[in-house]
Amino acid sequence: HPRLEIMAVTDGDRGAVVHTRDGSVSVEAFPVAVVDTVGCGDAFMASLLVGILETNMGGIDRMAIERIARRASAAGAVIATRAGGMMHMPRPEEIDAMIATKVTEAT
Repeated sequence: HPRLEIMAVTDGDRGAVVHTRDGSVSVEAFPVAVVDTVGCGDAFMASLLVGILETNMGGIDRMAIERIARRASAAGAVIATRAGGMMHMPRPEEIDAMIATKVTEAT
């Protein structure tokens, strides 16, 4: 039987929750001036999947899930600032810049 390993529930400007067998991680949304929400969920999911693949899922811990979920949230926020979906998916450096903006605001 296949087992559910990870599940993400996104909630727009209210952030997201990522559930694993070992618990749940909540991440805040990145506050942005929304232009269009088309593609936000796709960007979130794509970033989440890349993060999981990069950590080889087997050795994933809570800190990794938090990092992956934060990047996924940032990816969704970046695309929300643009009109259109697939042709405007964020590049890794744009996701990094979104995360850096939030870190800078927190300090």
